[in-house]
Amino acid sequence: MKRVLIFSLLLGGIVYQNALAQHLEYIGEYGPFEDATSLCIAESYAYIADCDGNSLEIINISDPSSPEFVGNCDTANPVWDVSVKDGYAYMATTPNHIAVIDVSDPTNPFLVATRSATEQAVNLFISGNYLYATEFFGFEIFDMNDPEYPVSIYFDVIGESWDVYVSGNYAYFTNIDDPAFNMCPIYPEICGLKIMDVTEPAEAFIIGSVDGISVYPVFVSGNYAYVARLGYGENLLFIIDVTDRSQPFIAGDYLLAGQPMHISVSGPYLFAPYRVDQTGNLEVINIADPANPQLVTEHDTYGRPWDISVRGEYAYVLNNTSLVILKFVNAACEGSYIAGDCNHNGVPLQLADVTAMIGMYRGTSLPCYVCDCQPHGFAFAATADPNGNCVAFELGDVVTEIGAYRGLSTVSSCEDCPGSGR
Repeated sequence: MKRVLIFSLLLGGIVYQNALAQHLEYIGEYGPFEDATSLCIAESYAYIADCDGNSLEIINISDPSSPEFVGNCDTANPVWDVSVKDGYAYMATTPNHIAVIDVSDPTNPFLVATRSATEQAVNLFISGNYLYATEFFGFEIFDMNDPEYPVSIYFDVIGESWDVYVSGNYAYFTNIDDPAFNMCPIYPEICGLKIMDVTEPAEAFIIGSVDGISVYPVFVSGNYAYVARLGYGENLLFIIDVTDRSQPFIAGDYLLAGQPMHISVSGPYLFAPYRVDQTGNLEVINIADPANPQLVTEHDTYGRPWDISVRGEYAYVLNNTSLVILKFVNAACEGSYIAGDCNHNGVPLQLADVTAMIGMYRGTSLPCYVCDCQPHGFAFAATADPNGNCVAFELGDVVTEIGAYRGLSTVSSCEDCPGSGR
């Protein structure tokens, strides 16, 4: 039976080819896996590390409504993570190995080589010709000029590392602290977000850090790094300003409802799938204002989520036993536009309209419906463009709405939108 997630999201004008999505619908699902831990999307395929299954599973997602198994490869040992580049999948396997799998033919993947890592690798990230690995009690960089035989060129013992994200010439990785030992307060340098200059990977060095917080997943977008602390009584999302990488600082935080093992950022939204016993939920958080992140919505993920990837109009949530595919869809354009009626109650220019307009600008409230405003695209709501520019949620819309409420300006409709009352 088809499951529909009514998320009522504001995801407009930034991702999904200018599509403003109000709903996130269940599209398809593939499973079961024995205990999946990692997901990598490359072109039309989802590459999944099945830890207890000791395998790489490859799923064709060209038709998201009907994902299909196409091939797998036995890794002989449990696998933690997978990353894919140029026809090869690189997997962190036990004990202390990097498995290289040829996936140029996804229907017939095969193991090419197994290279030793200094410690047990946990998470991998590929950037350029280098593979970055967080490891138990270490951080390692491999040269991939020969893609079948990555060679270790850097290793350092930098606490118990967990996740890594590489952007430009910098690697951002997290160090964790076992809550049972609670060493962060005593030795704050052993945990936190570390920023490493990898301009010359063989001579990498830490340029900055935020110490004293035990954080697991990390995602970097623009001038901000997003990390999540798990346990210690509460799960916190930290938004870290890394504009000056030598002096990063916490710009904002948000209390998460649960423990996300991985997070993803797309436009002004952060996606945090968190676990609750054997199931879980997905929190969608507006991070447009780093100092004041706001929950947009959350919903059941139909399993215990481990990983997430947001690509185009689809969100791929990897549960421990299945891959769930969700799609952002546009609501139908319906009704007629009343100038200034931002809360769509049929009465314009009330204080509630001003409040609604401010909420839409901040991303914390929703328009009643969206329109296909060709030739401008889809990112416009007929009920949310008081200045008549056919560009929703700008500061000018807020100013115009407030002015109209005070009797100092006039609101107008978006004349290119169907149903605008023209």
